[in-house]
Amino acid sequence: LVFLRTHLTKRVVYHRLDQVWAKKGCSEITGHSFRVGGASLRYAIGVPTNEICRLGRWISDCYKLYLREYSKDDLAGTLKLLSELEASWSRT
Repeated sequence: LVFLRTHLTKRVVYHRLDQVWAKKGCSEITGHSFRVGGASLRYAIGVPTNEICRLGRWISDCYKLYLREYSKDDLAGTLKLLSELEASWSRT
């Protein structure tokens, strides 16, 4: 197998994700969902807001617009999924 390196731009990745999501009937999801999800998950697991702001490149309180509450069940399910993903990457 020959692997060619390709520089992935935000535009290319978002376009491809939009295609995949549309095919699965999930067109309400956007690439921007990663900002919301990433900020919300970090907030739910106790990452300090100054670190969330640094990662999101926010310099004002606008980060608060991105935070969504996680229920205990949602957080437990998300952490379980992340653990399973990490374990599968370790096996490869």
